[in-house]
Amino acid sequence: MIIKPLPDQKDFINSLPFQHVIIDDFLNEKDCNTLLDDFPDKNWELWHRIKSNVQIKYQCREVENFPLSIKILIQKLSSEKFLKDLEKLTGIKKLVPDPYFFGGGIHMIPRGGRLEVHSDFSEAKHLKIFRRLNLILYLNKNWKKEYNGQLELWNKDLSKCEKKILPIFNRCIIFRTDTKSFHGHPEKLNTPEGTFRKSIALYYYTLERDIEVYGYNTRWQKNIKNGQEHSTLKWIRHFFSKILHNLSDKIEKVARKVDKHN
Repeated sequence: MIIKPLPDQKDFINSLPFQHVIIDDFLNEKDCNTLLDDFPDKNWELWHRIKSNVQIKYQCREVENFPLSIKILIQKLSSEKFLKDLEKLTGIKKLVPDPYFFGGGIHMIPRGGRLEVHSDFSEAKHLKIFRRLNLILYLNKNWKKEYNGQLELWNKDLSKCEKKILPIFNRCIIFRTDTKSFHGHPEKLNTPEGTFRKSIALYYYTLERDIEVYGYNTRWQKNIKNGQEHSTLKWIRHFFSKILHNLSDKIEKVARKVDKHN
């Protein structure tokens, strides 16, 4: 499976409203066609159907149940070479994939489906690793603008959608995740019956936390605008969490120096 070389770091670093790159023709066309041909249909018994006030979608993250072609792609995107390429692109060192695919895997959005604008959770608590990047590959041929489903990138104060990205076939987007990287596709899909928005998503982490984004769960635009996000208690918890974790880092560094001299 052939992956297109990633762009220069400046293309990622200088993008707005937050760091990202869009890569068209990400895979060899034949390989991408195979992924689409193998992608499970709506009757697949292993879909997890999610319906809430912020999202409607089909999702599966159990890699062992994926078609072979999707397994091969995931292996490629989790390889040492690709991780090093990601590090070079983003400047983020020591990236690791999540073997549990928490929140990732394969996704399919039906007619009427949507995903509210949000920024992502900062920690995979089952592994104690810290989320830094999203990679999404779209598998939608002949996608039309009137279908909706564009990935929206919003500015940090949620006053404006700065960019809309059509989820077209063989298009990949890689973006940095933090508390200000607000994204989603909030408009309900207006697709013909039986046409779905299909994608494969991988998330990348580091073992070391970024103290500026540590401690957040998924932040939904709806909750923030309704004032539910910025409660005093939540702010206090986050403030002291940053102090304690910063202190623990310093203690750990001192302990290492002491241990080195013993």
